[in-house]
Amino acid sequence: MRSAACPSGPYALVNQRLSVVIPIFNEELSLNILYSKLKGQLRGYENKHEIIFVNDGSTDKSLEVLKGMRENDNQLKIISFVRRFGQTPALAAGFYYATGDVLITMDGDLQNDPGDIPALLEKISDGYDLVIGWRKRRRDSYLSKTLPSVTINRILNIITGIQLHDIGCTLKAYKRQVIKDVKLYGGMHRFIPLLAMQKRFRITEIEVKHFPRIYGKSKYGFQRVKQVVLDLLAFAFSQDLFEMAAVRLEKMTVFFAILSFIMCVILVLSGLFNAIKLNRYFIMPVMSVILFIDISILVFCLSCNYFKKYRARLPYLIEKIYA
Repeated sequence: MRSAACPSGPYALVNQRLSVVIPIFNEELSLNILYSKLKGQLRGYENKHEIIFVNDGSTDKSLEVLKGMRENDNQLKIISFVRRFGQTPALAAGFYYATGDVLITMDGDLQNDPGDIPALLEKISDGYDLVIGWRKRRRDSYLSKTLPSVTINRILNIITGIQLHDIGCTLKAYKRQVIKDVKLYGGMHRFIPLLAMQKRFRITEIEVKHFPRIYGKSKYGFQRVKQVVLDLLAFAFSQDLFEMAAVRLEKMTVFFAILSFIMCVILVLSGLFNAIKLNRYFIMPVMSVILFIDISILVFCLSCNYFKKYRARLPYLIEKIYA
């Protein structure tokens, strides 16, 4: 187990409310088993917990199964999307509607073990703000799941410097302030630990159990590596640093526009005086470089503006909330 920082003091959970957020897509056969295991782990919290299932456009009978559970349990909430939006929007919706002081996230396919929740909460009570599950002994296909996950974690470790083994594990525990005001889109949920690290929150990881998938099939594969890299670029563009850079670069475009005008004047004058060598060996190369810089700055500024507008959009559409 590694930690990003040492806790400074205890965090009592006696009076804290828990929210368990679970994205669901076509998991009708897993839901009853998962629900039973969850309720067993949450007995000690009685009326101080809620379970939020986010139905991410399931096409099987997942919603019907969830509504059946809801009839006998008013601590269960269902957020149903109009169509499938993906894991990140599902978690974003769950975070928004959760009322807990501490939030637990996990998958709905029975590969995460609800029995690990007490260990996560113990670390929260030790003073950590974010606790990440580490599936040290993964029970997945090596080529289609484990290798992509290892590749992704290596890429993130190298690029960001964060020393975590399994940043993509959905089984996590958060204090509410960690995800407060965090806007999620694309596949950005896996980068919450990076945001937490930037804000100096205390982070640690613990080994958790991992089971083979019993029902259904995996929704991800090696193609996810490409998507994570793209999401990492989007994450970079989403930071204030890039927006500040875009503002400064916009000012630089004025300088390069003036420089381009001057070079055009020189080009015209050299043409009048038949300075062919000057055009070929100096003016044309310089003009090409200036044009390349201008275009690069324009693309960068437009990209920053696009991601800024993209962040402002609601990443999901809710059909109905059962609460």
